[in-house]
Amino acid sequence: LTHLIVLQKQQAGKTIPTLTFKKLGKTVNVLSSLDTIYSIAEDEGFGLTGTCEGNGDCALCTIEIVAGNENISPMEEDEAAIIKQLKKPEGCRLSCQSRVKGDMVVDFLEY
Repeated sequence: LTHLIVLQKQQAGKTIPTLTFKKLGKTVNVLSSLDTIYSIAEDEGFGLTGTCEGNGDCALCTIEIVAGNENISPMEEDEAAIIKQLKKPEGCRLSCQSRVKGDMVVDFLEY
């Protein structure tokens, strides 16, 4: 099914963003703009943990944007508050709240 989606998008002239997980040395195609970085990693079997089930309040899925910061969905107020409260470094995002809009490279901080 994945190959079919890739072919359909390519035939329609659409580019398919890639998401690279730096520490793992893995790059995957992002087939849906609705998927979060966390759900993509989970679907690929990268063994992530989290206790909030994607609600954005445990911050165990914090990522650092290594490249492609312009290609991530905007940060919502709730996510910004959690990042600030937990004193995460600048440039970090919660992968469960972040969607890919173009090619990106990320690192999981808690991995």
